[in-house]
Amino acid sequence: MTTFAYIDVRPILFIPGLILFVVVVFLGRRFTASKGGKGRLLLLSSMVYIGAFILFLTEYGPFIGNVQTQTYRMTWKTEPPTPETHNEAEVILPFAEYPGHSFDEHSSELAQHLESSGKTIVNVEIEETRDYGRIRGYHLTKVDGLSHWKSLGGFARSTGTRRPSPWD
Repeated sequence: MTTFAYIDVRPILFIPGLILFVVVVFLGRRFTASKGGKGRLLLLSSMVYIGAFILFLTEYGPFIGNVQTQTYRMTWKTEPPTPETHNEAEVILPFAEYPGHSFDEHSSELAQHLESSGKTIVNVEIEETRDYGRIRGYHLTKVDGLSHWKSLGGFARSTGTRRPSPWD
């Protein structure tokens, strides 16, 4: 059986949730014997539900897409260009404080910058995007003062057993 991990269920939950919320409000009104217009109650309860839905379950709420830049200390090493990396050097940037976690970039320009700096530990700025406090995505924005470099792409790597991570 194939599991679909990227199905967005919010549209599927919206209409049944709205109907259930309105029914609960009407039942609550009936059992408390309060008087008032059904139309106004329907409109008010619908607006409360829609507002809460937008606030907590859409990309427009305050808990979605929080972007912040973090600076980490990293060591680095380079691997020579190979045909598999399209003749670009591979730069491996392990976290100094988080062993077993690193970034890899395929960039000869970045490798040349790091080799010419002569430093063994460099500051790396990473832009992190979080949803409800959990990491959704990240990318390198600055490595040892260099903010633009030609790259064929990169990835994050985690090796070994479960250790503390910069994303926890």
